[in-house]
Amino acid sequence: MSFHAINALFDSLGESVSPNSCDVVVIDGRLDHARLRAAIAQTLARHPILCRPLGARDGIDHDLPIDLRFHALPDDAARVDAHLLAQIWDEPLDRGGRPVRFHVTETPTRTYLQTIHTHVYADATACYTLTEQLAAAYAGHVSIDDEMPALAWPQPRLREAVRMRLRGLAQLARDLVRPFSGLAVPAHRPGARKMTRIVLDERETAQLRRVARERGHSIHACFQLAMLRAAHAYNAARGVDRPTVRLWDFFSLRPMLETTGPRYDCLALIYPVDLDARWSDAETTAHCAEVVQRMRGGELAVHAQRLDSMFRAAGRRSPMPGFARLWPSLFKSNVFLTNPGVCPSTLPRFGDAPVIDYVTFPQLFAPADVMFVFSTFRDRLRIHVVHDEAAFAGEFHEGLLRPFLRELDAQAGLHLDAPMRDGFVATWTARPAPTDKHRALRTEAHP
Repeated sequence: MSFHAINALFDSLGESVSPNSCDVVVIDGRLDHARLRAAIAQTLARHPILCRPLGARDGIDHDLPIDLRFHALPDDAARVDAHLLAQIWDEPLDRGGRPVRFHVTETPTRTYLQTIHTHVYADATACYTLTEQLAAAYAGHVSIDDEMPALAWPQPRLREAVRMRLRGLAQLARDLVRPFSGLAVPAHRPGARKMTRIVLDERETAQLRRVARERGHSIHACFQLAMLRAAHAYNAARGVDRPTVRLWDFFSLRPMLETTGPRYDCLALIYPVDLDARWSDAETTAHCAEVVQRMRGGELAVHAQRLDSMFRAAGRRSPMPGFARLWPSLFKSNVFLTNPGVCPSTLPRFGDAPVIDYVTFPQLFAPADVMFVFSTFRDRLRIHVVHDEAAFAGEFHEGLLRPFLRELDAQAGLHLDAPMRDGFVATWTARPAPTDKHRALRTEAHP
């Protein structure tokens, strides 16, 4: 397996839309600009990928300029939201510069510290790691890491390697002839991206987890089941009688690698989950759980070989137009899910300033028309949904998102009162500063 193939995958998926992804930390108060600049320089120096141009494959240049920009806005939630989203999607990262950019947006009461990543070199763990290290450096907690060892992919015996390669090629062949199994939307060019956010409270989040555990599956299976039902209903309402639905999901490679450490890189692979609306809820969630077990048991390596085969066939070029043209014929769905899970840090403060909220999410890549991102921060599940307005013609919220929430509600009896709101974070951050419990956890992490 070539790790560059993973980077090339997201590079090619980002050819028709900006491949930028984003972290944003919402801070109560102001940051010291010089101190922040020094903390950023110190943190970037720990990661080789962040010390070379985005368009380069190797080489390290610690003197590469750091793109750090400052903005001033009034405390106007709509203006702040529009501004933050524009920083992500309106300006792709410079391929001649670092694969990361920073924006500090200050209002009279808050600071929005925004890190623009690219999914070519960043998965959720990489984003969490960088933000955690940046907060620690700003607070004066300096950590000197040992030199990061080379990544070591488990090497199967020759016979097993050939078998996985053949299975990967067989998957490719089947995908070429299988019918499209996504959402029935009209043909369109990639349009404007729109963000919607739903936040569950601690009680609702705990109840959903408890129900999933009692039924013997993960909370992610709840999301997949809700999406199956909502997508099938969406298609049926538009005259498309298609019981099967394919979801593209993400699986982290980090647990399978011998050495990753706090490495900043994209070590996540996308894989399909094929579901059938004729199955019962129990059959569906059991199948979703079985897919995860198969992936952990070796199927992930088959998907990696499939990706590697595509990469080798298209040629080691970047950007790779031939590689990108394969996607509509192979993905056969426009629905993506990703579950970064529980944020590993409660991130209570940035220096002396309380942190109100923290969000990380990826980009909506072609051929996806919608991506659901599930993450939990301070015991609250957040559902971020990015969709292509050109695909749904104003029918997204009532046609797909609200039915999805109703299905999720029905599974756990949540009686959800969390509203759906367009926007990013400015209208969602009325939550008070961290509790004593969160401060205690942070103190233990940084004595």
